[in-house]
Amino acid sequence: MTCREVIERLLDYVEKTAPGDDFEHHLARCSSCRAYLDSYLKTIRLARGALPSS
Repeated sequence: MTCREVIERLLDYVEKTAPGDDFEHHLARCSSCRAYLDSYLKTIRLARGALPSS
């Protein structure tokens, strides 16, 4: 799996709608993609925190 493929399928991985074996193998050896994933997850948390509770 390439970095581009990781980025293109990141939402599926985060939502656990795609198998994670290829992602996890790639993330284990790619610090750039790990940093991208961390930033992606932080953005999701911040966006959810900005929404009013109902």
